[in-house]
This record gives sequence, structure tokens and C-alpha cells, in this order.
Amino acid sequence: MIVTHPARKGKLFREPNYSDLEAVKQSKILLSKLTNREINGLPLIPDEDCPPEGALGFRFQKYGIRKWRELYTPRQLVALGTLAEIISGRKLREEIEREEKSDDDGLLIKFCLAFALGRTNDLSASLCRWLPSLEAIAATNGGQNKMPIILDFAESNPFGGSGGDYEGQIDWIARVIEHQIKSKLQSGATDLFAAQNSVLPDDIADAFITDPPYYDAFGYSDLSEFFFVWLRRTLQSDEIPYHLSSIPKKEELISIGKTLLDNRGIKNDSTYQQGMTKALYKHRAITKPNGIATIVFANKSTKG
Repeated sequence: MIVTHPARKGKLFREPNYSDLEAVKQSKILLSKLTNREINGLPLIPDEDCPPEGALGFRFQKYGIRKWRELYTPRQLVALGTLAEIISGRKLREEIEREEKSDDDGLLIKFCLAFALGRTNDLSASLCRWLPSLEAIAATNGGQNKMPIILDFAESNPFGGSGGDYEGQIDWIARVIEHQIKSKLQSGATDLFAAQNSVLPDDIADAFITDPPYYDAFGYSDLSEFFFVWLRRTLQSDEIPYHLSSIPKKEELISIGKTLLDNRGIKNDSTYQQGMTKALYKHRAITKPNGIATIVFANKSTKG
């Protein structure tokens, strides 16, 4: 156990006591009560399949982890499931109405709380590592964009005022929003489509700026599933487009070198190069003749 004390500096390390172990037992009882609950028409505890074996950056399937719920301890599932219920629940809606917030403000609040749950999720799974040099928990994904198996993991306290704390994640998001407001950036418009099937007309853009997928380095859509399963439980279907049960993968431009067992189709060197050629051709067409293009490719090698 790693704890802090208000009268002492730094962290204290001790063996688990009876109360600590009892809390673990109680979490299993609480989880059994949550297992049969539903939220937004879905089981409260995620039962969606993890990416199939062979997905880029995923190494835990060989250890028996096939469903997303199997990636967590009972205590972690209780915490995340309870927070998801609060975010999507009636009490929060009533509180927003009492504060006389507009519909847009209410939706913004829900989005911030849902995104904060995603950040908490990243620090509340059984793939979190302990970093002795920093005396801190490293998140499951944690910017490494892969999810290998961890045999000796660290469990954070989502209400402990330290790494993994839910309120701390809300604070992170609030600071980003405050920074954006102070920046006084001009509002833009967004759209969603596959890069190789652009819906924009020709010669409309002054600049084409892209950070394209890095060949066989990351499985972007598979990594997104880790966060998407909780977004589906915190936001309504009219608030986020999750009419599909998983992140689309058929048009994703990556190279796996094999066909996975989930109907996404072949992803190899040839399909990647063909898709990237089509995407760059499309975006050259939508860029004005006197426009500029910036392509960021930070891979450690320029070879295929």
C-alpha cells in the first residue's frame, strides 16, 4: 500500500491491513450487484470483445483477457461503473436544471465528466505500471499507444487526491478549456469521414496539414475501443454517434500483415500504400493550387 499523511511529506509504504483486504472482498459483492444493471441500453459492466489476437500493440489476449471487463479488478469496475451511472443518471440532469444551465451548457458538462471518466479509466485498469523513479502510476495506454500485458500492476485510488483521482482528471480538462478560451482562437468546423473518401470540394483549402497513420506502429481504432466502451455508457445515443457497437476499422489505414478474425479485412503493406496514395491524392485536389501542405511523419524510420 502507498499512502500519504497530511502531517508528513512524500509517500509512505506499508503492508495491506485487515481493512484493506476487507475492502477488496466487499468490492466483489458490490460488483455482483452491478453486473445485471443496464445503462443506455447496454450492460453497465462492459462485456464487449477486446481486439482479436494479433491486433497491433495488444498482447494480453494470450493471457485469457477476451472481454473488456476482464481487464479490471472488481474494485476498479465498481468505481468506473458507479461513476458512469452518475454521469448518465437522472440526478445529474436534475442538478443541471436546478442550476438553470442551458441545454448546450448541460451537454458540455456531461461531455467533460465523460471525458474525465475516460482519463480515470486509463489509470484504473490492471495494465497500470508503477514507476519507481517518479513514485507514480503509469496509465494503461499512457501515451505509449499500445497495451502489453503487465504481470505486476498498480491499482490507483480514484478518490485519493493523487494519480488517477477523478476530480484531478476534471481539473485537467477544465484547464485545457480555460487555456483555449484565453487563446481566443477562431471557431472552426469539423466533419467525420475516411481520409481516402474526402467530402470536401476541390480547391477549397488554403492549407493541408496532416499527421497520418504510422504504417504498422499503432492500432488506432483498437486503442480507441478502450475508451469508447465507457463513452457509450455515459453519453446518450443522440449526444455521441455510437450507433455502431465498435469503432469502424474497414477503412483504417494501417499495416498488420494479416487478416484478423473480426471482418475488418486485410491490412498489409499493399493496402496501406494504396489507401495513403488515394488519401493524399484526394487532399491535394481539395487544396488550392497556391496552398501549402504539411505532412508530419515522426516514425523512427522512413522505410516501409
